Amino acid sequence: MSIHKRVRDCLIIVPIVLVLTGCYATSVYPFYRPNDVIYEKDLLGTWHDEKKDGVTIFIRQGSKDDNYFIVHFTQGKSLVYSGQMFELNKSKFMDIMPYNKAPKSPSQEDTNFLLTHSLWKVIWHGDQMQFIMIQEKKLRELADRTNARYLVVDGNTVLTGTSEEVQDLISLHLDELFTAEEQVIFKRELK
Repeated sequence: MSIHKRVRDCLIIVPIVLVLTGCYATSVYPFYRPNDVIYEKDLLGTWHDEKKDGVTIFIRQGSKDDNYFIVHFTQGKSLVYSGQMFELNKSKFMDIMPYNKAPKSPSQEDTNFLLTHSLWKVIWHGDQMQFIMIQEKKLRELADRTNARYLVVDGNTVLTGTSEEVQDLISLHLDELFTAEEQVIFKRELK
């Protein structure tokens, strides 16, 4: 499939995916390269948001030995993701994407549906874990300055560069893109 057809398809389907993944920067391609993948067994378990009651995530081993199955419960709803942890510049990140497609809409063809990747920096110490979301406004500024490829769909940034291009952009600007302003702190549920 040509890049032009893929981008055109993104314009059609990304708004649907953003409803599933939330309002933050995403990427058409994974944020990681295969040789950067790591697996941290210490992440497995049940984690509760320290500030918001009723927000819980379950992290289990995924279908492969090096990925994760993540269920996020909030406001009586559950969202299911597949996650891949990787290391970049000595920091750890989780590339997540919705586990399943949304229910088929009568106006959408199955072939015109693309699940996008989201990126979270992960820091954990014992029974506390921080997920730090990418600063979308800063990402867009950097993408404009460096001519990185992206689309804005309903106000949300969708990176369209290859995994290598996206990872190169992020690795050069980690401190600018991931700040404490965009963090969620979870505490492990003790048995």
